[in-house]
Amino acid sequence: MKKTIICLTNSYKYRGRCISGIEIDLDLENHSYSVIRDSFGNPKWMRPISDSENGEISTTVANGINILDILEVDVIEHIPSKAHYENYSYRSIGKVSRIKKSSSKLDNLCDTIHDKIFYNNGKAVSVDVFEKGSYSLMFVKPSSVKLYTDYSKKERGKLRMKITYKGNTYDIPVTDPVFLYDRESRGVEEEELENCYLTLSLGEVYNDWHYKLVAGVVEL
Repeated sequence: MKKTIICLTNSYKYRGRCISGIEIDLDLENHSYSVIRDSFGNPKWMRPISDSENGEISTTVANGINILDILEVDVIEHIPSKAHYENYSYRSIGKVSRIKKSSSKLDNLCDTIHDKIFYNNGKAVSVDVFEKGSYSLMFVKPSSVKLYTDYSKKERGKLRMKITYKGNTYDIPVTDPVFLYDRESRGVEEEELENCYLTLSLGEVYNDWHYKLVAGVVEL
């Protein structure tokens, strides 16, 4: 079975990548598409995973895939795992088109129902969160984003974001390789970002916790 998604992450995941996106019905002939939504009206996500231990996709497969590319995924089956309800095994992934970067198109992909980023204001959620009805991916437009470099002993030199979303503030690490390379190559250690959209994700379970990640950044 083939599904089509707008790619919204191609982020670091162990020694490979995590690719995920929002499902669409694509009409290539008329250069149009419609977003597939769940029963609550929220965009429906899909995360293709490999048969490796943590499901990461090889860099060989991920190379050349960028955020906002339209991908055709040959899906095998839906295999949800704990909070990662969106996981699907797959045979192949291929790029077929790309959407234009515009506020109207991006706004149409944003989460419409969750007031908090994954249930709470903290940096992580416990592994039993899947009992509440799982989701592990969000596309949002925060009211403010501040990029900064964490020089603590455990996170030396790591870029993180302080995000304000629907009145709540979060502090989350960045795993988008393209965004990280751009800032690190220019020596940016602190920056206020304006008019940007973020893909937020829950990482794999670590000591019974899913940690929150900024897995994709789209700047207008």
